[in-house]
Amino acid sequence: MKITQPRVGLGERWPISGKLVRTIVGRSMFITIIALMTVPATRRASSAETSGFNAQGPWVYTHRIDPASEAVWHMATTVALEDDNVWLLLTCGEDRTMTVSIMHVEGFSYPVESSVSVSLRIDRHPTVRIPALPISNRQISIDPASSHDLLPLLLEGNRSSVTIADSRGDTHDYSFMLQPNEPALRDIRAICLDHEEQ
Repeated sequence: MKITQPRVGLGERWPISGKLVRTIVGRSMFITIIALMTVPATRRASSAETSGFNAQGPWVYTHRIDPASEAVWHMATTVALEDDNVWLLLTCGEDRTMTVSIMHVEGFSYPVESSVSVSLRIDRHPTVRIPALPISNRQISIDPASSHDLLPLLLEGNRSSVTIADSRGDTHDYSFMLQPNEPALRDIRAICLDHEEQ
């Protein structure tokens, strides 16, 4: 896999540190590999092809092509401000299946049950509690229907805050910058949102 240079300098339109740039590019390959593993087995091929990575603002984005069906999955991820091991991952398939996940590069250090309560807030909108499922110790995913409902807010919002309640009752807070996100989320918007509005 190759990592392509950002089309616009990351610091030019969104002021971030050199450390964050290295984190985004360095961790993106790992996150995409995990994302490929989370695609349902019926849609996964052992020889899946992934395009190069692009970076824009806080986002790293790419797409995956399943050679068997030629279906395309678009993926975009942004790192948590508090912990560069935690990422917000958006995936959108050609069939308009949308999934929002919270990923941990090394695995969440706290226990989560089979059903996880996630509280999510975008900008000044009210906080919503959403059930989610731990896919592995590295991924907690919101179901596709709820993910799809959140997409317009994620596309237009500036900042998202996520609270995950673990099985001990403790909470873990993460926040993510969402802007700028064009062109990073352009394909996700076109397939999983704009397509339905036509």
